[in-house]
Amino acid sequence: MIAIPAVLPLARRRTATRVTLGATLWYATAVVLTAFFVFPLYWSVISSLKSPAEAVSSDVTYWPTQLSIDSYLQIGERGAGGILSALGNSLTVTAIAILLTAVVSTLAGYAFSRFQFRGSNVVFVLILLTLMIPFQSILIPLYVLLTSIGLSNNLLGLALLYSTFQLPFSIFVMRNTFDQVPRELDEAATVDGAGT
Repeated sequence: MIAIPAVLPLARRRTATRVTLGATLWYATAVVLTAFFVFPLYWSVISSLKSPAEAVSSDVTYWPTQLSIDSYLQIGERGAGGILSALGNSLTVTAIAILLTAVVSTLAGYAFSRFQFRGSNVVFVLILLTLMIPFQSILIPLYVLLTSIGLSNNLLGLALLYSTFQLPFSIFVMRNTFDQVPRELDEAATVDGAGT
């Protein structure tokens, strides 16, 4: 018999060394990539804590010489034209757009799923084709339309614009969602006296 067991520990050590080296390289790469992606966030926070003079200085400092919260205090001092007004406008537009998109896409998705009318598939495909139109190409006509009806400098006009861009995909999702509900449930509800 040949004495093979003496070779096995050396092979195990080589395999363990390869595994350790591979894991070390993996973790080193992960740390470098994490630092690469976290650095802009760190830089933004540190720059916001610098004094205004130090923030605009050409000297690069990775830590402020003197911590200052003046930037945060100025946000609250601007009043109606400040960040709170902008945040309120954004929340208002978002709420209107979400509500409008949810209601219209739910109703349209249910109609396309449950009612078969002449040309329903053609209309649905036409709605989906609007997803292929780049929104930049229709911004000027939409601006002209909103100006003509008096909604060009208005939060409601902006919410309508956002809803217009979100409706095709939302209708597609809602139609597929209603298609997953078995039609037997509709028939059972009809037997129990429920209407459409």
